[in-house]
Amino acid sequence: MAIPTLLIIQHLDNGGSERHFHDLASNLDRSVFEPHVIYFEGGEMSGRLERLGWMPVTNIPITRATDMKALAAAWQIRKYLIAHKIRLMVTFHFVADFLGVLASLGRRRPAIVASRRDMGFTRTDKQKLIGHWIDRRVSRYIAVSDAVRHAVSDRERIGLDKIQVIYNGTDFDALRGQKWDIPAERKKFGVADDDLVIGCIANFNPVKCHLMLIEAFAKLKAMAPGAKLKLWLAGDGPMREAMVELIAKLKLGDSVILPGRSQTVAKDYQVSDVVVLPSESEGFSNTIIEAMAFERPVMACAVGGNPEAIRDGETGLLVPAKDSDAMAAALLKLTQDEGLRKKLGAQGRADAMRRFSFQAMMDTTQKLLLDVAG
Repeated sequence: MAIPTLLIIQHLDNGGSERHFHDLASNLDRSVFEPHVIYFEGGEMSGRLERLGWMPVTNIPITRATDMKALAAAWQIRKYLIAHKIRLMVTFHFVADFLGVLASLGRRRPAIVASRRDMGFTRTDKQKLIGHWIDRRVSRYIAVSDAVRHAVSDRERIGLDKIQVIYNGTDFDALRGQKWDIPAERKKFGVADDDLVIGCIANFNPVKCHLMLIEAFAKLKAMAPGAKLKLWLAGDGPMREAMVELIAKLKLGDSVILPGRSQTVAKDYQVSDVVVLPSESEGFSNTIIEAMAFERPVMACAVGGNPEAIRDGETGLLVPAKDSDAMAAALLKLTQDEGLRKKLGAQGRADAMRRFSFQAMMDTTQKLLLDVAG
């Protein structure tokens, strides 16, 4: 009999963690696991899961873990656990961890696996204290990189033996199978055939450091005045207005493109000749391995799990965080050396295919879940 398994997440729009949650829930072996989903704030990925039709997907609308709605949500989750005889729970992010544990108090089941996706940069002191309480009920943790594993252990005083690293995996065949008329897409946004496009595919959040990238691009343009360069910033979010203001201030309007948030990121990777990830914090970046799948050379900041995904100088380039001069210098090297771009792209793809396959991630995750479920 399949194990009734409840997966809980706070946001379920179209970020990297949300896509991973979607892929995990929809690809669990249904002969072994019976997946159920609860989410608090919906979007693209919640819609995709609901459209599958065979999996129970429930929305409990809350935005914080500290108001009265949260207590009501915990009670709803508790009733769900009992009604569906849930034996295993997988939680993503703090609110899901907290409410999942709160809902299960006093019950032997379900066993709980908490997935940690980032370096904890958003956690408040209060959340860290609550984290110690949550840990007493969590059976195992999944960390998306060794950097996250050590950050969680240090921050929450959790033994390293309780935290297993499972790198994000990508279905490379499915990703590369998404074909677009790239010349037409580039032309739609005024990109000439001989323009070199530097792409950044990320939500417009402060941690992603788009403003730093825009400054680096301005410096790059000054260092290579004759080069035909475009900066492709795919995404949306709270930093958009500040980004538009900086682009205007630096007189980059003819060179920076804001195409919006794509329903599929495959188009943005294919439009780009080089992919950049300027974040000041990353647990493990889907962008890096997805860009590698398309043989795009990647430049990223040497933070969090990025050095585990990129071998500097072999499969991509790493630069210090918050350093627009270093970014500009690395981009200059990439834009001026086609041979280097091809070498990094080819070696990056081979390395990503070998180390970050979707099936390897699913096999390792399902083995851990089975062990925890007993």
